[in-house]
Amino acid sequence: MKPGIYQSTELSNEAYHSGPGVSQSQLKMIGKSPAHLKASLDGLTKDDPTVGKFIGSAIHAAALEPDEFDRQYVVAPEEFGARNAKGFKAWKQEQDPRQTIIMSYELTRIFGMRDALHRHPWVGPRLAGAQCEVSCFANDPVTDELCRVRFDMVAEDGMILDLKKTTDARDGAISKAIGNYGYYIQNAYYLDVPSWLGDDYRPAGFAFVFIEDEPPYGIAVRFLDPEDLERGRNEYRRLLNRYHECRVNDHWPSYDAEPSIISLPGYARYQIDNQE
Repeated sequence: MKPGIYQSTELSNEAYHSGPGVSQSQLKMIGKSPAHLKASLDGLTKDDPTVGKFIGSAIHAAALEPDEFDRQYVVAPEEFGARNAKGFKAWKQEQDPRQTIIMSYELTRIFGMRDALHRHPWVGPRLAGAQCEVSCFANDPVTDELCRVRFDMVAEDGMILDLKKTTDARDGAISKAIGNYGYYIQNAYYLDVPSWLGDDYRPAGFAFVFIEDEPPYGIAVRFLDPEDLERGRNEYRRLLNRYHECRVNDHWPSYDAEPSIISLPGYARYQIDNQE
């Protein structure tokens, strides 16, 4: 894969994920241990998508690529109120195995979120004319490793919009999710990788679009604090350097072999020490 920008018509989602280059999710995996990433790269682990991930992918397609949604998904008749309903298995056997089945109650939520995104005064106008599922490959200027990112959407103004499904779009919950799931690393990586192709490819910015998965499908658009963005940049640099070292030496260590002391987390110590 040569460095450059690839539209969804040039590179499918499946081809992107099975192609060369290191992604931000793989870098976060090496943060657990290099051995965990190597097991994934060697196909020794399986990614069984949860219902949450499945719904999230469907929302992406419905809101950003309606033609792709029609190609990827088929809706079960309303008579099947659940996947274990009588007759559902027989109906399923008659469907195209390349399509994912969506229950009618799931479709209501998916379309509800889709419509909320299009009605949003800041997000909605950027959906029109945007490029969706855009892939970018570039060589890291420090290690020369091929790096890759795939944007949910790049608006005409050059802003990257990253869609996140959530149960709570209040600031406290969003801040916790950004920290817990390493979204701050993703933010920095997604801004920097295209800039390595040259100034003409530098994004105008990166916005998280958090959308709740229950009515009224509340939406919060947030930009990461510049100080935390720099923390993400420092962290992906640390992880990318470690990936490069492991790949060059073909050495993928797991956890430390030597026994060591472990402590209670700070909050647990506080609770125990301050009991009445």
